[in-house]
Amino acid sequence: MKAIKPYTQEIEEKIIRYYNSLSEKERRRYAAIEAEKLMNISPNGIM
Repeated sequence: MKAIKPYTQEIEEKIIRYYNSLSEKERRRYAAIEAEKLMNISPNGIM
């Protein structure tokens, strides 16, 4: 299983600013991509 590495404070702030700039539809797509990344890390899916 791959370990999840935390983002730096700077990267986390950029991600939040980017997410806040998205429309509702784009936010759902972004969330789906992030969920897929987590499922690839954990063999049991999202915990």
